[in-house]
Amino acid sequence: EKQKQLQELFESIVTPEMKQKYEELQKLLEQMDKNKMQDMLEKMKMDNKDMEKALDRQLEMFKQLQFEQKLDDIKQNLENLEKKQDELSKESEEKKSDSKDIQKKQDSLNKEFENIRKDLDELNKLNEELEKPNDLKNTDQQEQSIQEEMKKSSEELKQNDKKDASKSQKSSSQKMQQ
Repeated sequence: EKQKQLQELFESIVTPEMKQKYEELQKLLEQMDKNKMQDMLEKMKMDNKDMEKALDRQLEMFKQLQFEQKLDDIKQNLENLEKKQDELSKESEEKKSDSKDIQKKQDSLNKEFENIRKDLDELNKLNEELEKPNDLKNTDQQEQSIQEEMKKSSEELKQNDKKDASKSQKSSSQKMQQ
């Protein structure tokens, strides 16, 4: 996979000077001028080292960009989920609301949060692949606490206890803001 990424970056980075040096080497090989050929090979070694460093820098920048994009997506998804959870909490407080309908919505939000947790795991993996990882705090306990509150509200809705469900929903919504 890294070789594929490097190949793509190589094709985008190869400069006209490098191409020209490869062509000159080809010509020299045909003429078999050993001294010039040796000089050219030394120059190419240096160019290859520079190109490898440039490719490594480009690959690292690409990975950092992937990390930042994933982080932004997670933040956005979490904000949206927090709003939905808060709205559902208000809906649970209404006396006319249907517990089964609210429970279905809560179960759907629970699945959304599970997906966010998977995204956070992927984000951590992306971060570990970086040469200089970003400083990410461990959110496992927070995630677990939110998930437990969300499941608790589902259980309370199953028992038609909308008042306690609303409290659990508010609690999980507030924890998402942190």
